[in-house]
Order: sequence, then structure tokens, then C-alpha cells
Amino acid sequence: MRRIDVEGDDVGWDDGQRLPHNGKPFTGEAVVHGWSGAVVSLVTYLDGLEDGLRREWYEEGQLKSELLVHRGIVQGTAREWHENGQLARERHFDERGNLTTECQWDENGHPVPRS
Repeated sequence: MRRIDVEGDDVGWDDGQRLPHNGKPFTGEAVVHGWSGAVVSLVTYLDGLEDGLRREWYEEGQLKSELLVHRGIVQGTAREWHENGQLARERHFDERGNLTTECQWDENGHPVPRS
């Protein structure tokens, strides 16, 4: 699979929120590197649209967030973690990208009441 560096390669966004690379809709993985040089963001694209797994990491390497996107629409379960590795938030989306449920936890794993 092709991989490009979003900050270093010839990339941009068109009016349809597609990611072009060298003038064509990009298919592959787009990454962002942190100050240490490690990958802190990885997004998968198909024909310029986000399509597949999206992951982010803290600079120290722990997973920060993970979700699945299909043709630009978030679907399924999206998770975010605190820096200590504790699950911070879990959201569920239907096939149209509508949020159906959401739960949050503090850094100690205690549920956070919805406001």
C-alpha cells in the first residue's frame, strides 16, 4: 500500500474534501509524524476519500484514538484513550454515520456522567 507524509509530500484538499496527491485522488495511507519522528496519525484513503482505519498515537507511542471510516463516513465503534492507556471514550455509529451511543470514563476508569 502506498504511504505519503501529509506534511511533506504534495498533498492538499479539493472542494469535495478529497485528498489529492500529485493531482490525482490518493489511495493509500497518509501519515503525520510527531516531533520525535514517530507516526502520530495514520489515515487510509481510497480514491481521495477517507476509507478504512484511522489511528492516532500520543508522542510516547500509546494509542490515542481509533475508528473506522467508509467512503468518508464514520461507522462502527470509535475509541479514545487517556495517555495512561485507560479507555476515555467509546462511541458507536450506524452505517450512515449517525452517533447511536456514547460513553466516557475518567483517567481512573470511572464513568463520566453525561451533561
